[in-house]
Amino acid sequence: RLSFVSISLSNPHLLSVTITERDPFALYCTNVVEINNPKDCYFLDKTGYIFSEAPSFSGGVYFVYTNEPVLDTPLRKSFLNKEIFSTIEPFVTSLGQIGLYPKVFINKGDEFNLVLSNGAVVRWKSNTDLVTIQSDLESFLVDPNFIKEKNALQRILYIDLRFGNKVFYKFRD
Repeated sequence: RLSFVSISLSNPHLLSVTITERDPFALYCTNVVEINNPKDCYFLDKTGYIFSEAPSFSGGVYFVYTNEPVLDTPLRKSFLNKEIFSTIEPFVTSLGQIGLYPKVFINKGDEFNLVLSNGAVVRWKSNTDLVTIQSDLESFLVDPNFIKEKNALQRILYIDLRFGNKVFYKFRD
């Protein structure tokens, strides 16, 4: 739970201890079957470090991260490399500006998945730049073939960006 501890001797009779606690940033959950009610969750700090068990929350208090397969003992582990993890939050936040509302980020090793609020899944290769992914999503959402579909965003089942400049998608019905 601590991110920083400093101990110093101010004088021979005074010991100074400074402690900084980690701030909860998001959740790491091992059960995301119900995206609006994840279970078995832990707090993540802004670096992706899993530092404490989290109480049960209802309805999206924190954004949720998970792995497939899930970490056996998540405490005191990092969800992802710090540099990669630091790019995910701005990316996730920016998707709301184009009408996509992410709820759960899933690390599958060589592939990342983002589960949206409507249950749809966006898939891409983990080594693909997130600026490219966002650009591809923006282009896809304004494509005339997609726009002409009635309630397209509500009906989408998945958007697959794993194959270069091609976007594959499927509707629920």
